[in-house]
Amino acid sequence: MKKFIFSVFVLLLCVTPLFVSTALKKTTVTYADQCDSEVYSMSECYPSAINDIFDLVTRELIEFYEKDFNPSKPITGMSSDHVKTLMKTYGISQNKLNTLLILQDIAKLNGERISLNKLVKFSTKELFAFGKKHFTDYVEKLPKEKREQINEDLSKIKFPVFSF
Repeated sequence: MKKFIFSVFVLLLCVTPLFVSTALKKTTVTYADQCDSEVYSMSECYPSAINDIFDLVTRELIEFYEKDFNPSKPITGMSSDHVKTLMKTYGISQNKLNTLLILQDIAKLNGERISLNKLVKFSTKELFAFGKKHFTDYVEKLPKEKREQINEDLSKIKFPVFSF
């Protein structure tokens, strides 16, 4: 049960593209063949898929994170003016900012300090690896009951993903 969760957010970000309809994949395969294999270009390859990989971090997912990982509300507790300032400063969308704030917070819960300035420079692949490492480290330290609660809460999210 040690590996019961790799990373809630990394898994969700990686699994969702698998649920794009087969018909869509078949009709866009010639265009997809021309696309770069990087995750960020997925919306160009599959036009009706998500606009950006960070669009998968929904309000519901943020609420799940704040309930099960850090109830001090590190994301929703931030003022809208502060959020807008951070978005403008780093030149990123609100969804990407939310993702980076979650990754920064989970690292902090593991005792590692990392700045948004450093996180914003990470590639998508580096962000996945960072998230996987820190969520795995954090969850492995939790008692069995808390891990079960996380699984239960995760199953309540209306998201095409399986439970751990």
